[in-house]
Amino acid sequence: MPDSRPEEFDEDTNSVFLDLSASSPRSAEDAHFTYCRDDIDRIYKQLGVPWETTKDIPFTNTVPFIGFLWDISTGQYQFPLRKDKNLGAIAQWQSHQTHTLDEVQKLYGKLLHACLVVPAGRAYLTTLESMLGIFHNHPFMPRTPPRNTTNDLQWWTNTLNNMNYVG
Repeated sequence: MPDSRPEEFDEDTNSVFLDLSASSPRSAEDAHFTYCRDDIDRIYKQLGVPWETTKDIPFTNTVPFIGFLWDISTGQYQFPLRKDKNLGAIAQWQSHQTHTLDEVQKLYGKLLHACLVVPAGRAYLTTLESMLGIFHNHPFMPRTPPRNTTNDLQWWTNTLNNMNYVG
């Protein structure tokens, strides 16, 4: 804010929710709510806000977000949306003996993201982290990974293959 105070985005709940239930046809599932996806899409269109309707999902207790499936009713989450991508990235990595900085950064980023649901995985990122520092001014020159990288990636492969629900 201009007076150096942080901007606050809190709702004082003085406004009544607008009931849009009669403004568009809805399925039996959507009839439980005061608005549905079509209402949201229509309002965004009226406002001129670009909205990708192909990414809309039905109202449900299990929703995809940042690569995980979150079950709001149970408080659990799954990792299926990124699991196969991570396993594929590890397999691709293991098919080469040397790697560029870009390859290290991509694999590290994927596995660091997985640490949101596999906190123990942080301990198995240290070899990749140390490899990030060996490129100096030669990011395109392929380098050999540190000695225990294979063991760390095997831990990740086993963990990803055996996980269903975490949380």
